[in-house]
Amino acid sequence: MKDENGILRTPLDDNGVYVAQQEEFDTFGLARSNSTTARGSMVVLNEYYETVAGYAYDAVQLLENQKTNGKDAIMEEYETIPRVMMTTEEVSKLAQIQPTCNDIVDRYINTWVTSGVTDENWNAYLSELQAAGVEEIVSIYQGAVDRSSK
Repeated sequence: MKDENGILRTPLDDNGVYVAQQEEFDTFGLARSNSTTARGSMVVLNEYYETVAGYAYDAVQLLENQKTNGKDAIMEEYETIPRVMMTTEEVSKLAQIQPTCNDIVDRYINTWVTSGVTDENWNAYLSELQAAGVEEIVSIYQGAVDRSSK
């Protein structure tokens, strides 16, 4: 939503809580994923801040809010992939392999939800992922993680 100066801003109340603009999109994530063309990371160029788009949240306050709501405790439960830098070649290869793997995952999830999981469709799923190159995806990410931890 644009403010009085024409700058795009996330609609927040006086307490910094997201204010839904449509009832069905009651969180910022739902609103963004249903109103933008990209569902992944959103990037705003530095020179756009306060000229085209405003900061959605104060970063320090956002981190404090996450901690208050249990982020540290939740994150202790997960082993996550750290943010890593990849080469142009790695990014290009991922762009070739990941869409096919994502389609396979989505298709099988749909099958499992509607028809259930069987040994047969689970084994077919694993075989399709293998053939599509899932091991190469893992290898690319592992290489990037290994480089970043040096």
